[in-house]
Amino acid sequence: NNVMYLAAGMATAHDKKYDWDTVLKEKLLIPLGMNATTTDYDDVIKSGQIANGYYFSDIEQRYIKLPLVDRNNIAPATGIYSSASDMEKLLKFLISGTNSRGEALIKVNTLKEIYKPTMEVSPIYNYGLGWYVSEYNGEKLLDHSGNGEGFSSTIAFLPESDIGFVLLMNVSISPLQA
Repeated sequence: NNVMYLAAGMATAHDKKYDWDTVLKEKLLIPLGMNATTTDYDDVIKSGQIANGYYFSDIEQRYIKLPLVDRNNIAPATGIYSSASDMEKLLKFLISGTNSRGEALIKVNTLKEIYKPTMEVSPIYNYGLGWYVSEYNGEKLLDHSGNGEGFSSTIAFLPESDIGFVLLMNVSISPLQA
């Protein structure tokens, strides 16, 4: 639920007496070396490094380009602009808890707690703290999908095998996410 991610992001920032953008930058982006990731819409527009979003019109049977929109009003859920190489850094962190220099940014026990099932969604699918938890070939699979107007994404990984993927699409809701 995007509104809950917004609330969690704002609560974290309020607790640290920072704005959310600063907390994200200081606690995650800088330590991970995610230099091509920002929440600053104006900077992204000026750089020219932004994808156009689309949606598929069932009536017209074609993709329709959407106008670019500043999503800062719900930034913790849909207002982060990143690159494939930076998402690789994030994925490696989610699997190991460390940055590229091997520095621990989160306790291993905290990661285990985050990835532990807390709510049954179906007989084969559970939800942890922000992650769907299921199995793939007998191994724990963690994933989360996101959708915003004109964009969608999925991140999934097998922490025991140190493998995963990030799928970023410039189209609203796609069957590729499944």
